[in-house]
Amino acid sequence: MVTVPALWAFLIGFFTRNIPLPEIVESGLQAAVWVVIASALLLVGIRLRSIKKLENFELALIPSLLKVVIVPVLIGLGASYFGLSGDPRLVLVLMSGIPTALSVLILAEVYELDSDLLACSIAITSVGLLLMLPLWLAWFS
Repeated sequence: MVTVPALWAFLIGFFTRNIPLPEIVESGLQAAVWVVIASALLLVGIRLRSIKKLENFELALIPSLLKVVIVPVLIGLGASYFGLSGDPRLVLVLMSGIPTALSVLILAEVYELDSDLLACSIAITSVGLLLMLPLWLAWFS
């Protein structure tokens, strides 16, 4: 755990959260967030463009469908079973079905993992979200 930078960043952020930063640092961090998001989206586009075989889409299809379709439905039904309704139930459903994060692809690039497979997963879950969102809203709101 000592070698994981994310844990150190979490601990430093947690223990220094009450220390106000100068306005210039705050605005610089806000600008940096947009640069990172744009760069991550560019990376996804480059990876999707470089995919030569459909095998990665086939491999990513089942886990992506589980993440976008099955898990949110089970969460919604489970929340209903335990008496949750309205906005709290809808929030749980939406949180459980969000697309695969872009940070996963960045980590795959850093550690030289199968980034094509992850790019396919991001694409499938993003499209799946667009298709499933109206159904979730109709069923669970």
